[in-house]
Amino acid sequence: MTQQITDLPALWQEAEQHIRAFEQLARRTVEEAWLAGDALLRIKDQLPHGAWTPALRERGIPVRTAQRFLRLRQNYPEKRQIVAFASVSAALTKSRPAEKPPESRPIYVVSADDLWDWQLMEVTALARRLLDEDELTVFSGAVTNVIRQHFNYYEDDEKCREALGWFRLALSCIVDIGPLEKNADAMNETERRYKAFFGSHLDWVANQGDFFRIGPRKALPIEHAT
Repeated sequence: MTQQITDLPALWQEAEQHIRAFEQLARRTVEEAWLAGDALLRIKDQLPHGAWTPALRERGIPVRTAQRFLRLRQNYPEKRQIVAFASVSAALTKSRPAEKPPESRPIYVVSADDLWDWQLMEVTALARRLLDEDELTVFSGAVTNVIRQHFNYYEDDEKCREALGWFRLALSCIVDIGPLEKNADAMNETERRYKAFFGSHLDWVANQGDFFRIGPRKALPIEHAT
């Protein structure tokens, strides 16, 4: 702990204020995340070893959220360094903003992975909005059958989750879905991601570990059995 001790309650209030602002904004700003990370960093520097995680839980701040904001603040010591980024995820996938992007590509915030709830093992509300009835049936049936095959093949839960995690990453390659099904740019991006996926260069993934968080085994809809 190298920093001078300051008023911890005031710092907690500052951190929580920026976290709430980040959560409530329709477009979550990188600046609010950076400011929250700045306050959290000053708090962490003053806490004794082992007190950080319990302190976050006591305040109701998700540990993963705090870690992301801390990383953002540590990666970019000055707030002006984050102005080039549209999201926290974009900032965390690069060490510094590039002066000029290597290539201009549309930003796709939704992929096929977002159409399936991996905790409830069912299609998401987003899928019901983007896909028509026939598309929803095909998608749900295909994903359900893959999950069923994994459940049947892997007796070990950890190995099953790992295999399904890679399946999720493959689904994240697909962005030509719903209204963008026949969009040339979306189709090109899907093809680009597939090539990158097989080359283990997942540049669109902010945190690969998120894809390996799979819900427990449960019965799947019988109508999609193969």
